[in-house]
Amino acid sequence: MNELRSIVISEMTEKVRFILSRSESEGLQWKGTKTDLVELLHEVYYHCGITMEDGSYATFTYLVERAFSVFGMTPPRNPRARAVRAESRKGMRRASLVRRMENVLAGPDGRKALERMMGEWVVRCQL
Repeated sequence: MNELRSIVISEMTEKVRFILSRSESEGLQWKGTKTDLVELLHEVYYHCGITMEDGSYATFTYLVERAFSVFGMTPPRNPRARAVRAESRKGMRRASLVRRMENVLAGPDGRKALERMMGEWVVRCQL
């Protein structure tokens, strides 16, 4: 794994841990697409894994159900197929989430731009 990708995966893992530590009652809203959220969860599941309280690894199904419940969203019927389709997108306009994040990180603002991009995904609703 190249350096940019390892930084991106690390940042993604922190974002997923943040999401999983929240509850639906906090009124968080996902501002990205459902596909981006599924792809984010799949990348973290595939590359890092999230450890549960009992020491076992969280399943991809658990990650999807939990994250979507935090945002009060209905998960897609087949999240694994959606993740695979998303990761195989080609070109800049339709690049995968990881590729877009690598491009942002490689840009002039680097890490600050990546943090800004990821910060825009989750917002707290005014209750």
